[in-house]
Amino acid sequence: MLEKVQRIKLETLNFIEDREVITPYDFVDRFAYTYSYACKKLSLLKKQGLVTILTRGQWILTQAGYRRLSYLCKKYGVLTEREKREWRAYVKEETAKPFEKRRIWWVESDRARMIKEGERGVTLADAKQAVEFNRSMAR
Repeated sequence: MLEKVQRIKLETLNFIEDREVITPYDFVDRFAYTYSYACKKLSLLKKQGLVTILTRGQWILTQAGYRRLSYLCKKYGVLTEREKREWRAYVKEETAKPFEKRRIWWVESDRARMIKEGERGVTLADAKQAVEFNRSMAR
């Protein structure tokens, strides 16, 4: 039960962070809540110190809200919507470059592999050099 509540909170905070400024109507559209429940949900988040009112009817995340979102993302091993958007832009920019100049490789102790979601990499030449260095140090 608790895990379900935390996942809902993660999704809620992620939505607010992605939009930056929201209204109860945004909750109605996104989560299919009634208007009164959306207001109640925002009020509960305010009591927890995770959101605050910017102006009448507009809500934003507080620093505590950003910290909680970061904690929940790390706990569940996911990225925020903003981080996903930034990573997709990075990959799109890198794939537009010639292959040998793409920074899409990740170096592990004994090998190089393609980057995964959320990672930023190095060029293939840099990755090979780092792997060879790591292997020489292990001997």
